[in-house]
Amino acid sequence: MEVFYSEDKNLPTHEQLNALRAKTGEPTQFNWRQILDVQAAAVVTAWSGEELVGIGTLRKLGDSECNFGDWCVEQAYRERGVGSAIANRLEKKARELGYKTICADSVSKEAKTRLKKMGYREIKQNGEKTDYHKHLIGLHECGICLK
Repeated sequence: MEVFYSEDKNLPTHEQLNALRAKTGEPTQFNWRQILDVQAAAVVTAWSGEELVGIGTLRKLGDSECNFGDWCVEQAYRERGVGSAIANRLEKKARELGYKTICADSVSKEAKTRLKKMGYREIKQNGEKTDYHKHLIGLHECGICLK
């Protein structure tokens, strides 16, 4: 079935979000609506008919920096370009909102590989946690690169 994408308009219900998370093996215990309604600067969803098959969000970290997160795609739709399409739309939205840098927290091995292919650099935070970092608007002196 064909996949279509929605940006900020067609927000899924809590039940749809938990169903997607369950199909990806991700935890469902947190309040998705709070993330979407309060914390997200942008949301991109992927749909196959009425079924939510993927999602990604942007969250503001600072005036010129945002976080790419809550990225998940149903197993049956992986390796079909759905995750990349979500990421590309979020990066475009981040540029439109004026962000210069986008970061992604430590994620699954599969997502780490995908982020590296998309140009994200691996950054060790405090020698423990790994983040992924990408400049959206040329090179600039951001706090992450200067550490």
